[in-house]
Amino acid sequence: MDLETLNNLPKRDFVEMLKDVWPDGIWVAETVEDQRPFQSIRSLHQSMADVVKNATARQKLSLLDAFNTPQINDQLWQRIDHAQEELEGEEQLHKAFEAYENQFGFPYFAALDLNDPLPEPDELNGRLDNDLGEERMFALRYVSEQARARLEKLLK
Repeated sequence: MDLETLNNLPKRDFVEMLKDVWPDGIWVAETVEDQRPFQSIRSLHQSMADVVKNATARQKLSLLDAFNTPQINDQLWQRIDHAQEELEGEEQLHKAFEAYENQFGFPYFAALDLNDPLPEPDELNGRLDNDLGEERMFALRYVSEQARARLEKLLK
């Protein structure tokens, strides 16, 4: 589907097409629907990201909870386990990821990006000094990048 077609869909169909761009984010699609027409995928994504940025803490947490699926968790731990095979001090890395998830209630999603190296245990442990709001925004930026990729795939 192209952006022009999306812009011209009835409200219900527009929301249906975009409801899974953000995990558990039908409310994001519903909120941006009245901002049509969008001139670009970038402007659509930015509108959606602004909705999330201005959402309640509960809504933001629901997005992170929805993104934190068993499949995502498996991908993350597989990457960590694979990296540990090549590193000394592998237990430190595993413990750092566990400490992060235990403290903030969600995994360190940025580690899913295969284009970036995994953080060193000390770097990840240093993030434990951050407050929940700061780490939540960091995690939401990653989820936002994933939403942008889904939009680009959907609207070729």
